[in-house]
Amino acid sequence: MPGEAVEEEKEDDEDENVTGDFKLEIKEAHRELKLSWDKQDEKNFKYYKVVASKSNSNPVYPKDGYLEFITEVDRTNSRIRGGGGYTNGDFSKFEDGKEYYIRITAVYEKDGKRSYKNSNVIKMMVPYTTNQNNDNQNNDNNNEQEASEEFKLNIAKVSDGIDLTWTKVPSKQDHYGFRFYKVVASKANSNPVYPQDGYATYITDINKLKYHISVGDSYTKRKKGDVDKFEAGQEYYIRITAVYEDKHYLQSNVIKTKVK
Repeated sequence: MPGEAVEEEKEDDEDENVTGDFKLEIKEAHRELKLSWDKQDEKNFKYYKVVASKSNSNPVYPKDGYLEFITEVDRTNSRIRGGGGYTNGDFSKFEDGKEYYIRITAVYEKDGKRSYKNSNVIKMMVPYTTNQNNDNQNNDNNNEQEASEEFKLNIAKVSDGIDLTWTKVPSKQDHYGFRFYKVVASKANSNPVYPQDGYATYITDINKLKYHISVGDSYTKRKKGDVDKFEAGQEYYIRITAVYEDKHYLQSNVIKTKVK
């Protein structure tokens, strides 16, 4: 996400000490561009700028504007999607199917003097954000649902309910941008999915891999969901859904069990 507001950069060259370059890589994944680059020196580091241009094959900051600025030196990734806004460039937002020259600029400041270090430039087309062959699909059907044998749920019955534990999502999914785990259940649907079947809870810590369900616990019912709360003697189909950016979902196995 963009950092906090900062003062505008100077438009002249008098304080520009430009050095280069470091490596930028761009991959297309899930209808967007995934950017990653080499971490830069921490000393006097101010922020990274994601820079792009439609017409300038050698875009530079500040002259060609920026998509976002990143104040954490250890964060070396960003993404570009059709419809995303752009500041002070030769375009105001990224368009599906259009090509752009893209680079990263690392900005440094010492004694009030700024210097810049630029990555290589890559020309890439922004992927289409909708299915061009079926634009009228229902939004639920546009969700990208994926299952993984590496993402496994286990359930143990205990005196006051059930304990859920699961394996951490595989690292090969990291480029999607993890948001949270959802604990999903259904009485009748043997293949419950989020968001259609609702959720018991959500967990934002990717390393927290357990949850306890007791009789009487509430449930957030969504769309096709059939659970209001967990009841004694009732069987449920339960799974974990890992939710990523832009409606990408990774599903665990499903286990049928009674809460008590």
